[in-house]
Amino acid sequence: MWPYSTRSLLILIAILVFVHFGTPLLADAFFELYHLLKIETLYSIYSALRYATAQYMFWSNRWIVTALAAMLAFLFLWFRQRRRTAKAAMQ
Repeated sequence: MWPYSTRSLLILIAILVFVHFGTPLLADAFFELYHLLKIETLYSIYSALRYATAQYMFWSNRWIVTALAAMLAFLFLWFRQRRRTAKAAMQ
């Protein structure tokens, strides 16, 4: 039996896809918020995200970083499930 909930795995996959492909969208969202609200901090966040996105998208090892993030997140799910199983066994 699969020890992980489908919901948690879907959330994990969604986060990883967002990290890999969605950061330009987040930068654009901060850019639009800056124009709507005229808050300079939003433009600073946009600039930092745009720079990080540009560096990440053209980096040849981005797939490795995404895979490592996936493994770390999967380990987190595994430890969390293991802890829940141990607590349930104690009760």
